[in-house]
Amino acid sequence: MNFPLNLREAVMCGYRILFALSLSIIAFSSSYSFAQQVAQIPVGTGQGQLGLIAAPNEECRGPVTITAAASGGLAILDDVNHKILIVTADRIIQEIRLPEEFVEPVDFLATSRGYLVAGMLGQVIVVNPSGEVIARASAAYDPQAGAPRIIAPSPNEILLENLQGTRTKVDLNADQVGNFAVAGLATAMRYGPAAIQDNTAVISSGNVDGPLSEMRVTSQNRIVSVRPVWVDPGAGALVAVQGALTLPEDRAFVRLVALDAAAQETEEAYVPADSYFCNIRKPFTRLSNGDVVRLKFAEQQVSVERLSFMAPGTAVLEPISVSPDRSLISETDTIFAELEQLNGTSSISSIALASVSRQTVLQRARAALEIGWFLAPMNYSHPNVENQCDPIRKLWHRPSRLDSLKNQVVEAIPYRWGGHFQSLTTFVNHLNAGRLAGDDCTCRNANCVTPYSTGLDCSGFVSMAWMTDSYFTTVGLPASNVSSRIRWNDLRAGDIANKAGSHVRLVESISPGLEGLVITVLESAANRSCGGVCRRSYAQAELQNQGYKPLRRVAITD
Repeated sequence: MNFPLNLREAVMCGYRILFALSLSIIAFSSSYSFAQQVAQIPVGTGQGQLGLIAAPNEECRGPVTITAAASGGLAILDDVNHKILIVTADRIIQEIRLPEEFVEPVDFLATSRGYLVAGMLGQVIVVNPSGEVIARASAAYDPQAGAPRIIAPSPNEILLENLQGTRTKVDLNADQVGNFAVAGLATAMRYGPAAIQDNTAVISSGNVDGPLSEMRVTSQNRIVSVRPVWVDPGAGALVAVQGALTLPEDRAFVRLVALDAAAQETEEAYVPADSYFCNIRKPFTRLSNGDVVRLKFAEQQVSVERLSFMAPGTAVLEPISVSPDRSLISETDTIFAELEQLNGTSSISSIALASVSRQTVLQRARAALEIGWFLAPMNYSHPNVENQCDPIRKLWHRPSRLDSLKNQVVEAIPYRWGGHFQSLTTFVNHLNAGRLAGDDCTCRNANCVTPYSTGLDCSGFVSMAWMTDSYFTTVGLPASNVSSRIRWNDLRAGDIANKAGSHVRLVESISPGLEGLVITVLESAANRSCGGVCRRSYAQAELQNQGYKPLRRVAITD
């Protein structure tokens, strides 16, 4: 069943689109029946609410991933509100708050003691149902290698895996972690990387007995990556296949394949495009009763739905081609033109870009990452400017990474919404003139840009690196006299991955990885781990699923 959202606008450090979330919960466990029963979950910043941020020209943020809860229900990792939201089998909405110092939760797993949660910077905690951190560890994880994935073959072997497949041990044991709530999710982590040959993939594990120790899946189209989602050697398995289409245009798809205990394909289902929203990494999971559910995002409603499986080869392929993020802020289209006008760009149609080399583009981008500057007291705070985001009255909020760095040398240009300059010398001059460093407060009006702060937002950073002379938003960058659309397999260093209305990333390098091609980017992001220009890595499939499009600057040379 689908139920309408109550759309409302609220403020949470800038412009935030907040929804009322309808979750269609169907038979979460064998001891309960939830057919036609609904748990209403309002989305916002309060108790029992789920967070969502969709601000113009800023990376969209929402639920990060979902997993089966120990209760037999569903758990949602909420990066925005910094908590885990749980809908139990008897429809009780619970939540577990994560500690404030825990930066950007990106993956989690339910255990008998609570939840094992990993953060972007390599922090790992075990938090119990009361919100108490009962165990913690800090792994030597490099966030530049992409968001870590928890790999836990056993409670005594907790690892963080990056996009290249490198695993970092976490110093936690079974006494601290507890038993896994759904053993089949942990068993799935015992498999090594898939051996892929075009449209056939084989995954195997020396730690799993029986026919499921080696599983073979096929596809009518090219396979990019394969991962087991759930494995029970005596019952069967669920495998996720990330695939790619190239004609008539680049498309991605995610196909879930069910296998029986003899490792034979029995059913399949495609994860629809409207499951991939904002920065979500995994919008589907298998619950303890066997149901496979997925998040569904739409302009008018958000829900959790049970996927319908069909016989192998009969499900209709659903490519992931259109992200719903853009529609959420379509009513604010004028903000992009106003931001460009505020930065002196009066007419994109009159722009004619001069030639620039890829090497120059990368040098300029890296200079913004590597610059060292002194965070003086006058750049840290002003006596008459409150460090609070509450548009339209209070418009400045210091990027959190700068909070303890007063009177220290800082690296990288800080994030400032609407921020743009063509030379790093301008940034230094701004600091010397007493401007505040950075501003991650965003809103729906261009007049929310603070004139007394300095830094770069995502498209301001790309405009600087591309030497466009003018400032272009993520809506302006795709203009035909600024860039041209290219295919993903033509992507090169110096090109960009752009999500119109939301965020943009500059490509630095491309390399093979576990999830297909790994795209290392330089970007200016408002999130806590970056707070300005930083280097991060993403799987190409992840960018495609989230709605990014590859673009190449006009008049760029080798």
